[in-house]
Amino acid sequence: AVGVRAAGNGLVNVSVIGGEHFFEGCELEGGAIGLSVVGEGKVSLSGCRVAGAGVEGLSVAGAGFGEVSDLVLEGNGRGLSVSDRGVVKGKGVRIVGSAGHGAWVQGEARAEVSALEADGNKGNGAYVTGVGYLKVDGGTLSGNGCGVSCEGGRVEARREQVRAQRV
Repeated sequence: AVGVRAAGNGLVNVSVIGGEHFFEGCELEGGAIGLSVVGEGKVSLSGCRVAGAGVEGLSVAGAGFGEVSDLVLEGNGRGLSVSDRGVVKGKGVRIVGSAGHGAWVQGEARAEVSALEADGNKGNGAYVTGVGYLKVDGGTLSGNGCGVSCEGGRVEARREQVRAQRV
C-alpha cells in the first residue's frame, strides 16, 4: 500500500496476522493500536507515520517481523512494542510524546535499530524486560521519564546520545 491513510478505527487501524505486507508513505491515526503484526506476519514500513493510538503505535508479537525505515511514532500510548518472539529491524525510527514507554522490548523479542530517536516519552525512552534484546546504533534519547531501563535482557548501544531526561 502506498500513501494510504487509515484513521479512527476503533481497535486496530491495520492488523497483519500472516503473509508479507508493504506500506510506504502511509499514515495511521487513532484507534487502540496503529499497526499490529502477530502470528507469522511480516511487514515493511517506509516513510510512515503512526500517531494517536491509545495503546500502541506499532505492535509486533508472536513470531511477527517488522522491517522499518524513516518511521515516526508520535503521541501513542506506547510507541513501539515488540514481544514474544517478535523481531523489528530498521533505521531512522523517531518515537515522540508517548504516554508510556517509547520502545518496549519484552519476552524473547529482538529489536535492532540504527538512528533511534526517542524524545519526550513519559515512560522510558527504551525499556527491555524478560530476555529481550535491543541493539541501537546511533541516535538520541532525550526528555523521557528515563533514557534506558533494563529489567533483564540485553542492550547494546553504540554512538547513542543519552541527554537530560525529565524529572
